[in-house]
This record gives sequence, C-alpha cells and structure tokens, in this order.
Amino acid sequence: MSSSEAEAETQTPHNLIPYLPDDVALNCLARIPRSHHPTLSLVSKPIRTLLSSPLLFTTNEVVICPHCDPAAARWERVPSPAEMREKWMHASAVVGDTVYAMADRGGIAFRPRIGAWESVGGELDLGWRGRACVVEGVLYCYDYLGKIKGFDVGRGVWEELKGLEKGLPRFLCGATMADLGGKLCVVWECQGSSGKEIEIWCAEIGVKKNPDGELLGQLGWFGKVLSLPKGSSIVHCSSVAV
Repeated sequence: MSSSEAEAETQTPHNLIPYLPDDVALNCLARIPRSHHPTLSLVSKPIRTLLSSPLLFTTNEVVICPHCDPAAARWERVPSPAEMREKWMHASAVVGDTVYAMADRGGIAFRPRIGAWESVGGELDLGWRGRACVVEGVLYCYDYLGKIKGFDVGRGVWEELKGLEKGLPRFLCGATMADLGGKLCVVWECQGSSGKEIEIWCAEIGVKKNPDGELLGQLGWFGKVLSLPKGSSIVHCSSVAV
C-alpha cells in the first residue's frame, strides 16, 4: 500500500458499529457495563478510543429543557446519580411533571422544577418492561405475554388494557408506542412471508377509563405500513404534527 493510500485510509472515518449511525451506536455502547470494557476495547480502534473519552460517560446523563416559552428556552445537561450511570436504561417517559427512566434493575425519577432525583415505586418498577408511552396521564407498555397494560401514577397500580383480546395480533417483542393525538399508537415488526424482509405493522387504539376506573381499549385499525430489508429493527417511535 502506498503512503498516499495509507494516509487516505487513516483519514477515512469509520463507524463505531458498521451500518449504524454513530449517534445510535454511541447509545448502544453506553449501555454496556464498565466490567465489559476491557473486552469491548479489543473490538476496534474507534471503540477503544471512545472508551477513554468523556463522551461515553455523558451519554447516560439526562438532557432537559427546564424553561416553558420556546424562544427563551435552552438545553441544560443534568448529571444523573453515579450509581445509575452503569445501568442499562431500557425506557423513559414523562408523566405529569416527572421524568422516569427505567433501568435493568431499579428505576429513577427526576423532577425538573425542584431538581430532585428519587427512586420509583416498587409497583412501577416491577411492571414496566420495554418501551412505553403516556396517553392522557396513563403510562402504557406491554408485558412478556404481549398484553398491553397501563399504570395510573396517581393510584399506583397496573391494569390490563381490556377489549383487545380478539382484534389485535399478539406481538411479544420489538414493539414500541406513541401518543397519536390522544390515541395509543403501537408499532411492531415481524418477519415477512418471503423471509428476506422485515414488515412494520401499526395499530391505532382508542383508550379510556370506564366508571369503575378500568382501562378499555378500542381498536381503530391495524395493518402493515412498511417493508424493510432483513436485519432492520425499530429504534424509536414518535408522533409528529404535520
């Protein structure tokens, strides 16, 4: 290899993880416990360099906008408690005036108005697994059996979202949720019939409480919305106004 070719190769940027944008790869790598860093450093030179960079350890910090009018708002970085930085945070959501972040073992809540951190209640911690969203003050997620359930922060209890037993296909993993104009939007992935592609499916569910406080869901529609190459996966789901 000539010196010019070697220099060009040196200057060519390498992704931290092939075929992933570096911001996504950074969030993945930041979730790996420090005890595995010696092994991780052997994977590649870019990852080895990252492990000694402050960038990796600031990824697990919470970034919030503490002010309400947009023109005057500014982003501020709020360091999380040290004991939380080595945990894998699998989900987060905002309920009322509190930011919840759930780890593999134990969750934490942050109240921006008073700058206070605190542990979440045991009931919320035990029941929240996987991605979630908040609709009309109720936090929704799904359990390992594919059932959607909601947590009422005021009452401190989980309840199954009833009324979907016969209409909604069962999905066990890879699903995420979003608040779509007051309705619960569920997006999940499954293998296509050809085996060479991933299908993205979506369902829109109306949610409400009956007079007894039970959570009821009414399926509006569901169907396939997109086909992607095999190996693709859903990273995040968010509703936007157009």
